[in-house]
Parts: sequence; structure tokens; C-alpha cells
Amino acid sequence: MAEGFSTFLESGPSDPSLFSTAKEYACRKAANFPDEGGPAMLRVDVPDEIIDLTVDEYFPRSQGLVQFDRGTGLEELQSAWGQLPKEIRLVEAP
Repeated sequence: MAEGFSTFLESGPSDPSLFSTAKEYACRKAANFPDEGGPAMLRVDVPDEIIDLTVDEYFPRSQGLVQFDRGTGLEELQSAWGQLPKEIRLVEAP
């Protein structure tokens, strides 16, 4: 079982200086795994009710990062995962 899962809201953070973009992250991650086919992003349509379980003073929705941990949405995300719409988006590396 996963310990946690993090993702970005598609709208991103209200302050873009907080985190790199999802595309930048995908490119950096792919550079660490050069034999795995290059950078990509997985778009998952997670219901607001599940995202709301992750929001607290440390992870406000406005920061754009959603952190699913045990007891704060991870179990609900795992339960719904098979039914959630998903799309793989390839990213052109710089």
C-alpha cells in the first residue's frame, strides 16, 4: 500500500514561485530515469470531496499541491482510483 501520493491541481498554485510547474517536475523526474521513455504527466480527475480531505493548514488548496496521505484522503483516492478518468500527457523535454 502506498504511503502517500502527491499531485498538482490543474490550475496550479496561486503563487507560482512556491513550486516548479508540473512540466518542469516531469522533465526533472524523467532525467533521473532516462530509460523509462521520457517525461509525461498523468491527469486524474479527482472529485472535490476527496481533495477536500487533504486540505489543512499545511496544505491549503491555494498552494496548488495536493498531498494524499493515510487518514487524509489516500484511502478514498485508492478506493476510487479505478473509476477516475485519467489521461497520460507526454511532455516535450527542453
